[in-house]
Amino acid sequence: MKPYLTVLGAQYRMLLQYRARAWAGLVTQLFWGLIRVAIFTSFYQSSVRVQPMLLPDIITYLWMTQALFALTYWSASPEVSEMIRNGSIAYELLRPIDLYWFWFARAVASRLAPTTLRSIPLFVVAGLLFELKMPASATTVLLFLGGVASGVAIIAALSCILTTALLYTLSSEGIMRLSIPLTLLFSGLLVPLPLLPSWFQPVVYFLPLRHILDTPIRLYTGNISPPESVWVFLHAAIWLITLVLWGRWLLKRAVTRLVAQGG
Repeated sequence: MKPYLTVLGAQYRMLLQYRARAWAGLVTQLFWGLIRVAIFTSFYQSSVRVQPMLLPDIITYLWMTQALFALTYWSASPEVSEMIRNGSIAYELLRPIDLYWFWFARAVASRLAPTTLRSIPLFVVAGLLFELKMPASATTVLLFLGGVASGVAIIAALSCILTTALLYTLSSEGIMRLSIPLTLLFSGLLVPLPLLPSWFQPVVYFLPLRHILDTPIRLYTGNISPPESVWVFLHAAIWLITLVLWGRWLLKRAVTRLVAQGG
């Protein structure tokens, strides 16, 4: 366990150095957050139907999607992609550690670092100026952090599968073009999931992408109660185990067929 925690910590500290990029992303997300809040406020004011979430909760939901935006970007590791192109992937295979968990630790750090840099300032600004609700209790905070942790783990597992796919395809471009719109829709970034049509929601809530944004945010707002959170976390755990086992199987199969060229 120690080598993987060391890798995670080193990668996390390295990525925290990209502060200018984080501030640029913060300004962009504040801008889009204001636009989205205005759109949904107009929708609520013009709608005569009773909505599944109150407007203050929706405003908090929208701001938190902006704060946690960096979690939604799951991709193949750029370092591994370059190694595959130049043949130095052979060095990765020689490391005296489990390659899957090595890639998993790097994937966790690659999502945590940008999220940390952007989310904290956005929480402060939106909380002081733009109606972001504060957590109701310490239990709410703990559930929210647990939801974020499960989302990060699922994103890392998906990223490992994408990275392993490079061993078959050499490029993740096609999968990335498919994954981005799916993540926008099924994570709750595009539209809060409770506002989607009722006939579509069973599909949305079955898939693991809901745990990236929707689950931690609704735990934060109280839309998912503590008793309900047990089943939500169980659902996330089942998907995480499934994705990890699938990723490890794919990697083991790919490594046995890998031919390294270049160098």
